[in-house]
Amino acid sequence: MWRCRSCYDAVRESRDELSKWFTWCTENYSRDDSQKFINSQAEKSKCGKYDFAIVDYDTDCFLGSCGLQVDENNNKVANISYWVRKCAVGKGVATRAARLLVTFGFETLELNKIMFKMAVCNKGSIKVAKRCGTKEVPKEGETLEVKNKSYAARRFELTREDYRSMWNRIPENENQC
Repeated sequence: MWRCRSCYDAVRESRDELSKWFTWCTENYSRDDSQKFINSQAEKSKCGKYDFAIVDYDTDCFLGSCGLQVDENNNKVANISYWVRKCAVGKGVATRAARLLVTFGFETLELNKIMFKMAVCNKGSIKVAKRCGTKEVPKEGETLEVKNKSYAARRFELTREDYRSMWNRIPENENQC
């Protein structure tokens, strides 16, 4: 189970970056907000929203979270999201977490496709999507709406077939947290 304080501390440490992309991350984000988020996870999974803590195995440090949101119109497709606290950025944490989440999506949820969508300026997320073996799905005028702002966006996808063929070649230690 996630701990409220460690989740809260990670959000506060990373607030400047997170607040650009996540509506829940505001100047007034509180420990109560962290606790409400943690407490809501069991109920959210019933609605096709799966969020997981990213925790360092050796230190038990909360590093961020990642999740899948199953498309309500097509329960075999999901969108992925992830964030990593500031001190863990650039260390492969998001890539390893996303790979584990992809495995969960295809193996446990039996999804057919996982979508990655991010703003063009979010270079780190683009790298994570590519490292997960996705293919870019070019779409003229693709945008991402965040906090009443529109950003030019890129979309990537990974299908069940691509997952099966490519992921069998990833060295085992690369697919672990």
